[in-house]
Amino acid sequence: MILGINYIDTKQSHYGKIGFKAHPDFSRLKQHYNVTASSYFRRGMRYGTPDEKFADIVRVFSDIFTGKIKKAKNMLIAGIADSQEPFSYLAVIQNILGKKSLDKAVDLHIIDLQSKPDEVKLFGDSFLDDPFEPLFAKDSFVKDEVWVYGFKDKTYRSYRVKDEIYNYLNKTYNNPKKSIWDARVQDAIKEFPDESLDVVSINNTFMYIEDSEELQATLDNVFRTLKKGGYFITDPYKNNSFEASKIFDNMDDIYMGIYKKK
Repeated sequence: MILGINYIDTKQSHYGKIGFKAHPDFSRLKQHYNVTASSYFRRGMRYGTPDEKFADIVRVFSDIFTGKIKKAKNMLIAGIADSQEPFSYLAVIQNILGKKSLDKAVDLHIIDLQSKPDEVKLFGDSFLDDPFEPLFAKDSFVKDEVWVYGFKDKTYRSYRVKDEIYNYLNKTYNNPKKSIWDARVQDAIKEFPDESLDVVSINNTFMYIEDSEELQATLDNVFRTLKKGGYFITDPYKNNSFEASKIFDNMDDIYMGIYKKK
């Protein structure tokens, strides 16, 4: 199930169902609450509707993952915090791949500013009474109905990502070689080799790097780690702190907040 369980104790949720944030401790959730990973699409959520500008992400991933993929694409998603980029991105990619294996197409790495969440951090009110209906990549979702307080006539329509996405993220988040928790982006990105990444995604994070030299060093490392033709996905609004960075002289401005290394 998603967002809840077949019978929900009122002590567990004021809303009649359990919502949770983007990066749960999968094993613990599945064991105790019978829920699976959820997703909805948002990008620059404070600057527009959840789907605004996410269509650009779909276009980029369509370019990358359409056709024959000889080797898995290396992707880094940094500064996740409470956002849901991993679920959203993988749902789009899975939708593009169709029957092709997600494991063989994507090699995902994570840098998270927060530690792996405990139960208190895990559950939130991201999904209130309004069911989320995927606007993109619908083939990557399964529709569920959740009983509220055990009454069959009180149900919520809800969605969960397919098991392949769930299992992929489960392995990624619990692999210390793939997921770096409780770390600053500006420190962790230094460890990635030159020209090793096809995609670097860093959203809603740069405003927290207050030191201008650290900010510039982080952008330099983004450029350094990207392969030629690789994509840098960042905030879909004008970021004045980027104006002095010379890396953008060597990157094409594809869409708002999306750049491609020349």
